[in-house]
Amino acid sequence: LEYIFESQRETSFFVEPYKVNYDYLNDSVIKDRISVLGINPSLTGQYLKADQVFQIDSAIIEPDGFQDPKKVKVSCFDKDNDGQMDDPDSFINIVQPTSTSTQTTFRDKFVFFEKLSDDRHRLVTDLDIFSCPSEAQVTNDLLVDGQLFYFYSPNLDVIKSWSSANNEYVLRPEYFAKVGRSNLKFHYLHRAAEDRRIDPSKTNLMDIYLLTNTYDTEFRIWLKEDTGSEPLPPTSEGLSLTYAPSLNLLKSISDELIFHPINYKVLFGNKASPMLQATFKASRNVYRSNSDNDLKTRILTAIDSFFQIENWDFGQTFYFSELSTYVMNLLTPDINNFIIVPKQENAFGSLYEIKCQSNEIFVSGATVFDIEIIESVTTTEIKAIGNVVNAVGGQV
Repeated sequence: LEYIFESQRETSFFVEPYKVNYDYLNDSVIKDRISVLGINPSLTGQYLKADQVFQIDSAIIEPDGFQDPKKVKVSCFDKDNDGQMDDPDSFINIVQPTSTSTQTTFRDKFVFFEKLSDDRHRLVTDLDIFSCPSEAQVTNDLLVDGQLFYFYSPNLDVIKSWSSANNEYVLRPEYFAKVGRSNLKFHYLHRAAEDRRIDPSKTNLMDIYLLTNTYDTEFRIWLKEDTGSEPLPPTSEGLSLTYAPSLNLLKSISDELIFHPINYKVLFGNKASPMLQATFKASRNVYRSNSDNDLKTRILTAIDSFFQIENWDFGQTFYFSELSTYVMNLLTPDINNFIIVPKQENAFGSLYEIKCQSNEIFVSGATVFDIEIIESVTTTEIKAIGNVVNAVGGQV
């Protein structure tokens, strides 16, 4: 269960996941917070009265690596950081997700979104969407051509429109719904860390991104092991204490150095985020006598070589076409095709371009278990819709 808070227009959120600020006078942790103000009307016609406070936990990273500054993951506020939420009913107090409409008797506490061409989405407020559990609850007077319906039963969770010409419902995958509420007045509070306060006497802030040998070694060992927790990058304070004395001798007096630790963005293997996990499939050349294990080992070696750290820079974009060309050059003529198939329910081609942030660098987490040797490229192998033509005059 995740709570997502989005700003439709003006507010951009700034999240520092490895920064913790302390209030030593009150013995508490200072957290970034979003307060849904008590002046917002409640769903019973009155007001919320008390502010409903949420703490900001992390930023939202899209599957292509883009960090959307307009939305963040939040949770119920924990003032003293003891693991106990101050008010676990904050979301329920605002949204009342299980309440029903007095007109329809069905649940109606939903916000609707439209998917855009760049995999983003926008809030939909200009469409009339009728919510009900399933098609069985729709009465004939509602079956107007083009009318949108949201069927919220767990086994459905889809938006469809009614087509009078065909006398049937038409799936509308460009729209989706979430339990929630929009048009809220809120107060966003961000507490900057000490090294983020800008000294007015400084005129030139210089961001320094560093990847240390120690973190690189520990992370790559963790990638190869099946157990253990993921090592964390050094803190900005630690980098400053280690490297600032040397670099301060080289900078101008008006420069201020800001140190940023580099994070690894793992691709493909089971230690990558679910949206970035994938299986590589290579079709063998039937006229060659290589074993499957030999091909898998050579493909994995080629992938690891492609992701050697000297081949990448911070914030760079990964293109699968470059990896495919590199692997094919090394393994031709033993394989005829080399493709990538997402493990999640994503369309074929979803991982052909992946971006990362300016403080990230790619690393492959693939193993031999993420590589398959196939006889030919088929619809089933690539999770495609429709037929795959791989012969003159025929379809497979």
